[in-house]
Parts: sequence; structure tokens; C-alpha cells
Amino acid sequence: PVGLTQKKAPDLPYSARRTGLNGDRVFAFYDHNSRREELPYFTGREKRGLLLLEPKIIEEPDITKPYPEGYRPSIDVKLPDGNVHNLSELTIIDYIKSLCESKKISIELDYRRAGIQDSKPVSIVGLETINQLSSETGTRIDPRAFRENFYVDW
Repeated sequence: PVGLTQKKAPDLPYSARRTGLNGDRVFAFYDHNSRREELPYFTGREKRGLLLLEPKIIEEPDITKPYPEGYRPSIDVKLPDGNVHNLSELTIIDYIKSLCESKKISIELDYRRAGIQDSKPVSIVGLETINQLSSETGTRIDPRAFRENFYVDW
């Protein structure tokens, strides 16, 4: 297309080329009672309140290299009330249970070094696509709703 400038893509760590970006979707809440066998995780699809959580990787090693074998990132999570807890604390599970009518949910924290993606390890969307979708539906769409790794402006 006319007007595009080609730039060399930066070298990415091996894990970004093979399994996704370091730390991206490596933790999930496994739902023992899920009706979706192919994706048995408790997500924002089930409870929108999960989208209010703000996770942050603590003391991440060199981000230009894949995680070392055996490394498990430490994640702090800011809850909507402003309190911060480590992801491994039961406080996070208790918060999730508080979102549910039935307190008999059965979830646990799951970690997978290669990531737990719905489909592909890296997600990209063009901002023009989101703008067109907003225009066609007559609604303002927040790009963050798509949870992409990269948003590009072609």
C-alpha cells in the first residue's frame, strides 16, 4: 500500500516467537465445573468483574530473553478496592468467588510456561479495524476489550 514505511521488526526472544510473549497468559483460573471442555477456564466471559483486576509482573528477569527453565513469575494483583495482593494468595480466589451467586465454584490457579492462549500465542489487531467496527455498530469500542498483544496503526 502507498504511504507505508517498512521497518525491521525487532528481534524477539525465542519464547515470543515460539510460545508467545513472556508472562502473557501464563496464569489462568481453572474451573473444575466448566461446561467448556476445550477451554475450562474462569474468565471475563463468565464474570466481567475479573476485567477490573490489574496484574503486574514483579521483578521480571531480562525481558529480551525467554524465561529461564523453572522460572515462575511473581504477579501482584490490584483489586478494585485498591488493595494489592500476590496472585498466589487465597484473597484473589476469594475475590473471584465473591463475584459469583453460587459460592460453590471450584477454581484453582493454573500456570503454564508456554501460556494458555485461546488460539495463537501472539495477537495483533489493526486500530482501523476497531474504528470501522465502531463506525458500523454506532458504538465506541475500547480496543482493550480485544486483549491483543499489539495494536497497530497501518
